[in-house]
Amino acid sequence: TVAREDATALAVVTIDPVDAKDFDDGVSIAPGPRPGVVSIGVHIADVAAFVPVGSAVDQGARQRAFTSYLPGRTLPMLPRALSSWQCSLIAGEERLAHSVFLDVEEASGEVIGQRRVRTRIRVRHRLTFEEVGGILADEPSVAGRPAGDVVRTVRRLGEVATRMRSARAAREAFLEVAVPEIRVLCGGTPPRIHALQRLEAGPAHQLVEEFMLAANTAVAEELLTLHLPGLFRNHDEPKPSDLAAFADWVRQT
Repeated sequence: TVAREDATALAVVTIDPVDAKDFDDGVSIAPGPRPGVVSIGVHIADVAAFVPVGSAVDQGARQRAFTSYLPGRTLPMLPRALSSWQCSLIAGEERLAHSVFLDVEEASGEVIGQRRVRTRIRVRHRLTFEEVGGILADEPSVAGRPAGDVVRTVRRLGEVATRMRSARAAREAFLEVAVPEIRVLCGGTPPRIHALQRLEAGPAHQLVEEFMLAANTAVAEELLTLHLPGLFRNHDEPKPSDLAAFADWVRQT
């Protein structure tokens, strides 16, 4: 039996598209080890706790490799009893998670401490990107829907994420390139396409992105420190022709 830290008292929220069926990650914020520092929790559903290595479920998942999201239909990598229930971070239900806790200086947005632990959590509220965007923009019609403590939690998360993004921009000098997503809207039985929706990434998406990047970095650093094998994604150097095309695009815009 794996020892788990009881984190059910944390105000964990999930942030997903409005039509999401499976909820595999959540975030939380709590006071840090000293004043001026907060503890950001990134909580990932602990699927491995239900899928023994080499089991029939594991073998089936290896063959499928990933969950396929199609217009009006989802083909899960794992059985639906796991993907949509036992391994889904459903609000109000106690769930097993793998959590990365990041100590972040509020003033600078710098991560000064980190730890990874297996936990038990209970999501406080399910939120959509639209709701979080409305809360961060202080739109009363949207911000009034969740309870007041949830609204305060989201605003605190947004403030910390903004500072973390600024700190990362100073370190990495990354380009802000937002590519819109086209969502296919379906309805009926059998499902039929009835509209296309253009979605622009906003502050709500950046909030989730920033915390997930920080958690991924923390896990990668732990793997390197312990000399453990892991999957790392590396991008090849861009081709000169691609850089020239990009330079032309920048001049034109």
